Amino acid sequence: SFIIFTYFLFLFFTMGSTDFSYLYFGLTCLFFGLSYVNMSFNHDGIPQIFIEKISRGSFPWTVMFVTFFIMEFTNHFNHNKWLKTGITIPIVLLTIITMVQEKIVGIASTFQFTMVGIMLPLLIFSIVILIVSLVKDKNKKTVIILISFAAVIGTAAHDIIHVTASMYPYVYVMQFGFFSLVISLFFLLAFDQ
Repeated sequence: SFIIFTYFLFLFFTMGSTDFSYLYFGLTCLFFGLSYVNMSFNHDGIPQIFIEKISRGSFPWTVMFVTFFIMEFTNHFNHNKWLKTGITIPIVLLTIITMVQEKIVGIASTFQFTMVGIMLPLLIFSIVILIVSLVKDKNKKTVIILISFAAVIGTAAHDIIHVTASMYPYVYVMQFGFFSLVISLFFLLAFDQ
């Protein structure tokens, strides 16, 4: 994801910084990679609380930049600065709250609120934009993203159900849903390129 971030950041700047979908997708990849550092570096001698803060603080940014990408890709609400500001402010505040937590329990409770209160509404908002673009604008490319979103919603629902019921599964599966979304967006943009 960090390599894809670098590549799309390079594309964004070499294309004259006009197509923000490349920037938003690159930032999605960056924060997607950061949101799973707790899995990557769990046994490498890095303090667990630190990597949990990085992971849990980065994940809402992933969802935010996916939403911004979809707004840009579908040309719906992509110039609405108030909406983007309204999405960004709670994520910044929750990231700050996550970063000042001293214990894993505090990080987990903040993230649980973030999942249900911020990330889930953003995912639903993104799906509505994609459906409107498909039906109203006849944008057939949104079908690919909608299929990937089905994987995201299905895996997120699995994890949310387990976390809210305090039944921790053997493995969280939401990362696989987001991984499928990142891969499908990558190939969609690569095909356009």
